[in-house]
Amino acid sequence: MTEPLQIHQPRSGSEGHSDIFDCVQCGYCSAYCKVSFISEDSPRKVIRFLQQDDIDKAVKSSFVTLCKQCQTCTWMCPQGIDVAGIMRHLVRHHFINY
Repeated sequence: MTEPLQIHQPRSGSEGHSDIFDCVQCGYCSAYCKVSFISEDSPRKVIRFLQQDDIDKAVKSSFVTLCKQCQTCTWMCPQGIDVAGIMRHLVRHHFINY
């Protein structure tokens, strides 16, 4: 049984949200990420995979498992996207469905 990946809906009542389509690909999340340099992907690239509806590529990205959940990407996002929350959700989705 697979759990649907639902990250397109904004979370009401929180500062950050998960609406990936608000991402303008500015790269701040990746520029300040402490681990993106050791992965072929970055937070920005993973968000782009999701914007292109390529969920498998996003879930299987090497970056998702390297993410340390330091929240820097979320704090640096000028659009207020909960990037770290999205990565956390992708990890959960990976372990449940793959």
